[in-house]
Amino acid sequence: MSYYKIYRDGTYIAQTTSTSYSDTGLAASTTHSYQVSAVDTSGNEGQLSDTASATALSDGGGGTSDTMYVSAIDIWVSKSYGPFRDISIRVTVVDGDGLALNGVTVYLDLELPDGSIVSYTGTTDSNGEVVFTYTKGGTGTYTATVTNLVLFGYTYDASTNIETSETLIV
Repeated sequence: MSYYKIYRDGTYIAQTTSTSYSDTGLAASTTHSYQVSAVDTSGNEGQLSDTASATALSDGGGGTSDTMYVSAIDIWVSKSYGPFRDISIRVTVVDGDGLALNGVTVYLDLELPDGSIVSYTGTTDSNGEVVFTYTKGGTGTYTATVTNLVLFGYTYDASTNIETSETLIV
């Protein structure tokens, strides 16, 4: 197991490596249903858990929704052909309340087996995810590192990243 995906009212909201999760920034006294799925190191998502319900605190639970951070980096071989491999990297970005952020510009450096760096820029989708793909790679060690996040009205708080880089050995 690599991490857990969390769903509120049937919609993906966050992921965590912890066995607990605090959902903040909700309307006071509202009840929500939650499900969880496990994702393995290859990016395969398991079945959703049984549904659990919870009611938001009367003060709404607080939150720091004007900050953002990387909640996950996944890297895997997405295609093999002859001596070549396509290496894919998925970065997930959430706000301070753990909610997926759409429209974040993600800056990522991929260190190749020969030590050179390939830089990427991409924008997150409605699930807070962006995928980068390096084509025609060989065997060796690949390290993906998020170098910056940019979205108007938000501050990138790298100190709260679940992870900043991820390595794959092919």
